[in-house]
Amino acid sequence: MELLTDGEWFWYSDLAHYVGPYHVQLDKACVDHARAQHWVPPNLSTEDLIRIGDTLDALFDAEASGMHTT
Repeated sequence: MELLTDGEWFWYSDLAHYVGPYHVQLDKACVDHARAQHWVPPNLSTEDLIRIGDTLDALFDAEASGMHTT
């Protein structure tokens, strides 16, 4: 299982398995965003991916320390 992103939204690689057979509802804003991009995620640069990774690390660290982020 992999964590995927288009630079704005994140999802796990098995998401389609739950959306199809189990009818899991996706956030409307996510669907609207994907539709506006014609369902094609952008090619992200190495710098984009590093920035995203740093952001995720900070969120995980904040969660682990009990801090709330919004």
